[in-house]
This record gives sequence, C-alpha cells and structure tokens, in this order.
Amino acid sequence: MLSPETPLPSAPLLARACQEHGAARLHLFGSATTDRFDPASSDLDFLVDFLPGRADRLADDLGFLGGLARLTGKPVDVVIAESMRNPYLAALATAEELYAA
Repeated sequence: MLSPETPLPSAPLLARACQEHGAARLHLFGSATTDRFDPASSDLDFLVDFLPGRADRLADDLGFLGGLARLTGKPVDVVIAESMRNPYLAALATAEELYAA
C-alpha cells in the first residue's frame, strides 16, 4: 500500500512521462510503499521496464529520471528491470504498479 504522504503526480501525468520516454511498466517500491516513508527525507524508488527497440535508451533513461524528479519534487532512483538479474527480488514485494502500457 502506498504511504498517504507519497508525493505522486496524477495518473495522466505519469502516463505521459512513461509514453514520452518509452516506459512499458512503472512500479514504485521502497519506503514510499510502507509506513516508513518520511516526506522530509525519503526519496522515491522506481522500477521501470522500457519498451524494446527504442532509438536512444540512454536519453530515455536520463530523461525519465529527470522527469520523475520534476513531477514528484523529490529525489528519485530509477532501477531498470532488465539490468537486474531478478527484477522480482523480495525487496520489491511491496512494489505498487503505477503504469502499464
């Protein structure tokens, strides 16, 4: 469950950011999905699956990182699912899906 204090933008704004940067799926995990979230000091942790075949993945990754930080007003960490050996680690058991293409 998301913390009620998690500063997430509206679903349409998240969807637009995902579409602009080629994200197929976006999940939120970490303290923002628990009662440990501190609005004053916590960052936001996202797990993203990018669509295959995008022309410039680095631009998508960096643009998405900056876009999420601007939309949330918080520092963000973006973990790219395909770069992980197992994208469904136990630490992600509390992940909340925010977008799916």
